[in-house]
Amino acid sequence: MELIKEDWSTTLPSVLDGINYSCWIARMISFLKSIDHKTWKAIVAGWSPPQVTNTDRVVSPEPENEWTVAEDEGSIKNSRALDAIFNRVD
Repeated sequence: MELIKEDWSTTLPSVLDGINYSCWIARMISFLKSIDHKTWKAIVAGWSPPQVTNTDRVVSPEPENEWTVAEDEGSIKNSRALDAIFNRVD
């Protein structure tokens, strides 16, 4: 299924096709902020999965089933932001 590239949607930014970046970025920022303020913060501040350090001082990713509610929420916001961006780039 091919995406409609030329659109003027009030709910989605147009698809980035390589020549419309200045218009696309403004709409994408607005769109990401409209999803949720924390979704936009995931873009601005960045997000990394939680890490744990064992007794030997080896750092490794924390298992997802041990994440706090805040860590899980951060992951969800990051995923929403990535999904929005990846689905609006050609």
